Amino acid sequence: MALGALVGIELALGIATLIYAPISRRSGWLPIEGTSIYLVHSVLGLPLALGGVAYLFRTRAASRIYRLSGRISVVGVAFAGVGGLLTISHPLRVVGLLLMLMGPMTAGFGYAIPR
Repeated sequence: MALGALVGIELALGIATLIYAPISRRSGWLPIEGTSIYLVHSVLGLPLALGGVAYLFRTRAASRIYRLSGRISVVGVAFAGVGGLLTISHPLRVVGLLLMLMGPMTAGFGYAIPR
């Protein structure tokens, strides 16, 4: 439940980052505009990734539906993480943004399966 809420918060922060850090910015780790929201978004991604991996390992011995939930959610978090890394390079930014949109949707679905 907490990981699903964190996915929602990350998605909202990602949309705010998209508004404040322009897509047309230069390649680099930090944008000139919207740096603070960008940093909060990226720093919150780390506990989300670690929580997704912990959830995956925790569901290994659980019932089939929980194992499926763990696998789907960690794939979604991985998509979002890879997408975030791709946005560093300007030519790959749109692909990264698409992965960062698809990732939270997939992870949120994965976390909602047992409910």
